[in-house]
Amino acid sequence: MGHWRQFLDRETMGAWDLGDKDRVVRIDRVTSVNMEARGGIAAGRKAMIRFTPNSKGIALKPMIAGATVLAQIAAVLGEDDPAKWTGQRIILYPTKDRGAKGGQVDCIRVRPRLPAASAPTTDDGLSRPVDEAMRANQKAQAGGDSPSGSVIATSVERGDAYEGSNE
Repeated sequence: MGHWRQFLDRETMGAWDLGDKDRVVRIDRVTSVNMEARGGIAAGRKAMIRFTPNSKGIALKPMIAGATVLAQIAAVLGEDDPAKWTGQRIILYPTKDRGAKGGQVDCIRVRPRLPAASAPTTDDGLSRPVDEAMRANQKAQAGGDSPSGSVIATSVERGDAYEGSNE
């Protein structure tokens, strides 16, 4: 069974993109992004984790990560330096956690173990491409740069922080 949020156009991965399954992904690089709330108000810096394309050559959606996910990755990989996470495989899973307003919210977490060497990297569900026509229509209806109701409207990627190599 799917989640209603799968019908919304998002550039970044959300818990609903994982379905009800653990997903094995390979980290391509981690960069820093400046997040903006609606109206251009700065909402702080977060990490943007990009993953290597799946076996079909399709790029997976990147994931915005806060301190909890970054700490989980550091713990499972035994490495605090995000530049050294490049090429490492981790297991993502959907769950719920307490949100800023106290209610339960969907979130993505990292399993506290490495995937088995024989575990295939995820090939389904996480690579739904962004529909640019839908995005333009949403922006036009909202009268600005972000769809109505969106908390995070834009992110400006800084390629100079935590950049890993693909070698």
